Amino acid sequence: MSEQENIQKVYDRVALLNARDFASYVAPLNESFVGESAAIGVRGPDSVLQQLMMMIGAFPDLHVEVE
Repeated sequence: MSEQENIQKVYDRVALLNARDFASYVAPLNESFVGESAAIGVRGPDSVLQQLMMMIGAFPDLHVEVE
C-alpha cells in the first residue's frame, strides 16, 4: 500500500468517527485486535465499540480532525 493510500485510509476512518458510524468503524476489526494506550486497553471490536460509546457519552460534540 502506498503512502497516499495509507493517508486516505486515515481520513476515511476519521470520517466514520465523525459521522458516528461506529458499526462501519469497527467492521474491519476481528477478535484478535488489541489496542493499547496509557489510559486504556481494548480487545476486539465489541470493546472498541464500548470505548467509543463511552467517549461520545462524555464528549457528545467530539469532532476529530487530521492535521
